[in-house]
Amino acid sequence: MKKLTDAQRASIAEDFAVSEFDMEKAGTNQPGYDGTLPDGKRLQVKSKIWGAHSDSSTVVYLEETVVKGLDAADLLLVVFVDDETEEVKRYIGLTPIGEVIEVAKPVLSYRITMNKLSPISPDVTL
Repeated sequence: MKKLTDAQRASIAEDFAVSEFDMEKAGTNQPGYDGTLPDGKRLQVKSKIWGAHSDSSTVVYLEETVVKGLDAADLLLVVFVDDETEEVKRYIGLTPIGEVIEVAKPVLSYRITMNKLSPISPDVTL
C-alpha cells in the first residue's frame, strides 16, 4: 500500500486550493496561513488521509500562529487525499476559524472537530 508523506499530501491539498478557490500561495516560510483568496482572506489548508480520517469526529490541530497574531488565518480548508491515487476525495470548508476553534488541553495547540466545519463537499475527483 502506497503512503504519501505529510509534505506530499499537503502539497496536493494546497494545489487543490489553488485550482478550486484561486488561492495565491503564501511564501514557504509564512507562519499562520498557506495562501490568500481573491477577496483577501487568508486561508489555512490542512490535509488528511482519505479513509482513515474522513469521519466527522476527526480533529484538526492548529498551531498558535494560525489562530492568533497579525498573520493568523481567516478561513480553514480541510482536504482529504487518497494516498493510493493521490487524488482529492473530499474537502470541508471554507470555514471561519474563529467560529469553530477550541483550546486543546494542555494549551499546546488549538483544535477543530470536523463536524463543526461546513459545507462538506461531495466526493470529488479532479
